[in-house]
Amino acid sequence: MKEKGLSISSSCSSQIAMHRIAMHRIAMQRIAMKTPGIKWLIAGFLALSLSITGEVALAQQSIIRGTVVAAIDGESLQGVNIALYEADSLRLGTVSGNDGVYALAKIQAGTYELRASFIGFESFVDTLVIGRADRIIINLTLEIEQTTLDELVVEGDREAGTARVLAGQTTIRPADIEMIPGPDISGDLVNYLTTLPGIVSVGDRGGQLFIRGGEPWQNLVLLDGMWVYQPFHILGFFSSFPSEILQTVDVYAGGYTSQYGGRISSVIDVKSRNGNKKHYAGTASATPFVSGFTFEGPIVDDILSFLVSYRRSNMEDGASRLVDDELPFEFGDFFAKTHAFINSNTQLSLSMLRTNDKGSVFEGNDLEEPEYVDWKNRSVSTRYLVFPRAFPIMAEFIIAASRLKSTQESGLG
Repeated sequence: MKEKGLSISSSCSSQIAMHRIAMHRIAMQRIAMKTPGIKWLIAGFLALSLSITGEVALAQQSIIRGTVVAAIDGESLQGVNIALYEADSLRLGTVSGNDGVYALAKIQAGTYELRASFIGFESFVDTLVIGRADRIIINLTLEIEQTTLDELVVEGDREAGTARVLAGQTTIRPADIEMIPGPDISGDLVNYLTTLPGIVSVGDRGGQLFIRGGEPWQNLVLLDGMWVYQPFHILGFFSSFPSEILQTVDVYAGGYTSQYGGRISSVIDVKSRNGNKKHYAGTASATPFVSGFTFEGPIVDDILSFLVSYRRSNMEDGASRLVDDELPFEFGDFFAKTHAFINSNTQLSLSMLRTNDKGSVFEGNDLEEPEYVDWKNRSVSTRYLVFPRAFPIMAEFIIAASRLKSTQESGLG
């Protein structure tokens, strides 16, 4: 009887407890109906709980990141394939960006093989033992591959034509620019741009480009993050960016993101090289139209470098004598840059651009006087890149200042 009594007592207690729980739920529902804010409070508490749980799980995962450079000159390499293998099985992969930066995230603890490959360079392979919540920085230096071939036949069409093209975006490299002939010994960006669909110039003078029907002032032109208000010289065959200083040029004819604010027609984002961190190098050229030089080298080997470029027109002493006619144009540009690897996860660069243009845009006639223009660009920028140790991202800070001074007058100039 005691056992039965205990059993009945237990059963009654359970029924009473269930009844109390049901009454408690009804009471909570009544309170919730009277105070709707409690619903949001409960939902917020559950979301916070899930977020904390996710952060704890994410904190147990590791991150590998770093920068890829060429051994011959220390320049950043874009487009390097980075892959992480586990027992010959591919786990993660990525491609280095414009600054040679790469990151692999959400890596579980274990033993892996890190592989890096790029056309024309020797592959990099290393074995890594990764623990929990590791933050690993691996900066890669790739050597140029020396290969002797008896015969090599390459057939096929380039999928993107003469440059890499995405939806609304065209990426141009110095090798692409050199394919287009120009009045200078080396190619020039403006001559390449005019071969792209939707981009036209007003002729051989004025320094203006019309892109997809927009006005020239509606184009945003950037050099290392600084605005260049008048990026093309008065003689329409030359831009303010010699091909020797260029790393990549991204042209957005549409579909560009909110980071490119301030213009509505197009974006031309120019990125310059960092300069040789291994040895000194330079070029010099002279033509009837323009002469100039570039010089680069290390200030501190493998850490700090500089790059300088200067050009000046030779119209009066060169081209005008060849055509036996007056060519009223005068222009020039000066570019300087220093770049430093401050430490394994921080980079700093300083850039400066100065341009000068003066000449005739209208020769005049019996009814109208000739018109002359004169403009000067002054632009400087500081660019700071940092890779936070806790996250697989790159933070970029740019401080830039630009100024354009221009005048236009009629008469004898």
